[in-house]
Amino acid sequence: MKIFRGILIDLVILVGVLSGMITFSLNKIDILGTILIITASLLIFALFIYGLKDGYNRSG
Repeated sequence: MKIFRGILIDLVILVGVLSGMITFSLNKIDILGTILIITASLLIFALFIYGLKDGYNRSG
């Protein structure tokens, strides 16, 4: 059950940040924005993977 809750929280954060980045990039598309989006995406992906591993380890 903890795994699903962790995934749900990660997905909510992911959707929120992605929608924020999409609106930001639509308003102002530039190199800095692109770098920010890529960095944030990688960070979120890493946190998502870490959250999955952590939840799996705790339940196991």
